[in-house]
Amino acid sequence: MSGDYFTDNNAGIDEKVIRKVIVRSGAIVDGLCFEYTNGERTPWYGGQGGVQQGFELQDKEDITQVLICSNNSVVQKLSFITSNGRQSIWFGIDGQRPAVWEFGGKALAGFSGTTGQYLNGVQALWSDRNSRVGPEVLKQLIAEAGLMSEYITSAGRQNESLIRQVAELSNELTVKLHAPAEDALAGILTLARLVYELSGAAGAENKALVAKCKGQSVVVGKRFENLHTLAHNILSKSTAVATDITYQEASTQSRMKRVGEMLDISRAMQLIEENVRQMRLDRIEDARDHIRMAENTRREAEHKRDEAQAARIVRDIFTLGLGELNDWGGLNEAINYADQLINSANANLSSCETGLAQAQANVNAVNEELSSFNALRDVLGGFGPTLRAQADSMNALTQRILDLENHALDAGVFLSRLAGKASVLGVQHSAKQLAASVLAIEGLMGTGSTVTGVLVDNPDSLDAALQTIAQSAVEPSPADEMV
Repeated sequence: MSGDYFTDNNAGIDEKVIRKVIVRSGAIVDGLCFEYTNGERTPWYGGQGGVQQGFELQDKEDITQVLICSNNSVVQKLSFITSNGRQSIWFGIDGQRPAVWEFGGKALAGFSGTTGQYLNGVQALWSDRNSRVGPEVLKQLIAEAGLMSEYITSAGRQNESLIRQVAELSNELTVKLHAPAEDALAGILTLARLVYELSGAAGAENKALVAKCKGQSVVVGKRFENLHTLAHNILSKSTAVATDITYQEASTQSRMKRVGEMLDISRAMQLIEENVRQMRLDRIEDARDHIRMAENTRREAEHKRDEAQAARIVRDIFTLGLGELNDWGGLNEAINYADQLINSANANLSSCETGLAQAQANVNAVNEELSSFNALRDVLGGFGPTLRAQADSMNALTQRILDLENHALDAGVFLSRLAGKASVLGVQHSAKQLAASVLAIEGLMGTGSTVTGVLVDNPDSLDAALQTIAQSAVEPSPADEMV
C-alpha cells in the first residue's frame, strides 16, 4: 500500500478520549483527523478533497465499532458506532459490504495507516478503556427493525397495488384500444383496395377514385389520430406506474442494504456477548474451585475448633476467663477466617452465576434479534423478484404502448399528406412504410383484421398511385360515403 506511514500510537494513548472525528469525503474518504477531550488534535491524514463533515461524541461516549470498506489503494467509506448506540453518517459512498472492527468493547483511541493524496489505508488503535457496545445499540436496532417491519407491511400493500395497476393498464390496452385499432386497420384495407383500383383507372373514373381515396384518407387518418391519442393517454399512466415501481425497487434495495448492516452489527455484538458469557463460565469454575478449597479449609478449621474447645476449657480454668478475652493461641481467629473464606467464595460464586445469567440473557437477546433481522431480510429479499418481474412487465407494456403510439402517429401523418391538396409525398412516406406501420399495429394489438393483399405483397406498386392522390387538387369525397 503506497503513501506515508502515520500512527496515533504514542505515549498516553490509553488515556486519550476522542471528542470528535473530522472527515473530508466524497465518493471516497479523502482525509480525517481526531480531536481529543484534552483539546489536542491529531495531524491531518490524507487530502483536502471532498466535503468536510464531523461526528461529535457526547459526554462519556466512546467509539466502540468502526464500519469500513477499503481496497488496496484507498479507504472507500467508513462509519462509526458509539457506546450509546449512535451511528455516524457514512463518510464516502464507494464499496460494498463493510468490515466491522471492534475489540472486546474497547474504546477507539486513534488510527495508524498510510496517507498521501487520499487516506490510503488505516488500522484501528484501541485503548485499554472498556466502553462496551451493549443494550443501547440493541435497543436502537430493535426500534429500527420495528420501523422496517412497518415499511414491509406498507410496501407489501404498495406492491399489491402496483401489480393491480399493471394488470389494469394491460387490460386497458387490450379493451380500450382493440376496437379503434380494428376500425383503423379496416379503413386502411379499404384505402389500399381503392389505391390499387386507381392504378388501372383513367379519365372520369380516375378523378372519382382520387376523390374517394382522399376522402378515405381523411376518415382513416382521424381513426389513427384517435388511436394515437388513446395510446398516449395510457402511456402517460404507464410511465407513472413504471416510475413508482422503480422507486419501490430502489427503496427495497436500500432497506435490504441497511438490514445487512444491522446484521453485521448484531453479529459483532453476538461475538462480544459470547466472549463475555465464556468469561463468566471460566470465572464460575474458578469460584467453584475456591469453594472446594474453602470447604477443605473449613473442615480443617472445624477439626482444630473441636480440638481447641477442650483446650479452651482448661485454658479458661487456669486464666480465669482471660484467655477468652485475649484469645491466646489464635483459635478464634482461625475459626473466623474459615467462615469468612467460605462466605466470600459463596458470594463470588453467586456473583458469577448472576453474571452468567445476565450474559446468557444478552446472548439470547442478540440471537433473537438476529433471527428477527434475518426474517426481515428474507421478506425484503422476496420483494426483489416480485418488483423486478413487475418492472419487466411494465417496461414491456410501456414499450408496446409507445410503439403503438408511434406507428399510429406515422400512419396518421402519412394519411394527412395523402388527403391534402397538391402535396408531394416525401421519401419516408411510401406504401412500404405505411405497410410496416399497419403490420406493426396489427402485431401489437392482435386484431381480427388481417392485413393482406397488395399492400403487403407488393407495396411498391402503389407508390405511383399514392403520389397521384397526394398531388391532385381534387376535393375529398364526403366522409359519410367512406368506410
